[in-house]
Amino acid sequence: MSDKEETDTGIVLYLNYAAKLGFKSDVVRTPGMDIFLILLHHAHSIPLTIYLDTGTGKHHQIVNVSELTESKRPDYCTTIL
Repeated sequence: MSDKEETDTGIVLYLNYAAKLGFKSDVVRTPGMDIFLILLHHAHSIPLTIYLDTGTGKHHQIVNVSELTESKRPDYCTTIL
């Protein structure tokens, strides 16, 4: 596993830890959308509101991953990964 893969999947561990500490939401900042699929896959099992802050300049956007996950069927979010 590369360092990047470990970092991407490690984010899920940090989000679970933040939830355990009592945080209600968290923001993941990344310039690309690769982590989006990992977050989409795991968001239903993490008791946090997860925001993805991505892009730069005119392409900057904040995506509420938790809200998006709730609007899709669970099998959609897990099989997309």
